[in-house]
Amino acid sequence: MSEARSLFEDQLNEERFGPLDERERMIWGVLQGHLGAGMGIKCPDLAHLARMDIRSTRAIIHELRARHHCRICSDHRGYYLPRDRDEWDRFFNANRKKACSIFEAIYPGQKITVENLTEWLR
Repeated sequence: MSEARSLFEDQLNEERFGPLDERERMIWGVLQGHLGAGMGIKCPDLAHLARMDIRSTRAIIHELRARHHCRICSDHRGYYLPRDRDEWDRFFNANRKKACSIFEAIYPGQKITVENLTEWLR
């Protein structure tokens, strides 16, 4: 458990990324108890514990990921914090591959790879 916590010790650098508001802090606090892929929390349960609606909960997860650069993973079992760098890398790479697949479906005939996805989006 200490290994997982150490992965996230500095990721909420509020001086660098701005302070969390009360609702972001509530969601982040709940997620601290969900470490590892097998410990995900479903969005309705997370929303209930954070005392907010599902739409707002998803929006806050997005803000934590985008604005605060928080490493929040998700799968069919729910949202969770990765236990270690390998778990984060697996989640991140799977989602990059998924994004490439979506773009290839939208633009048939174009081979989009993780390496050229950034260039393709410009």
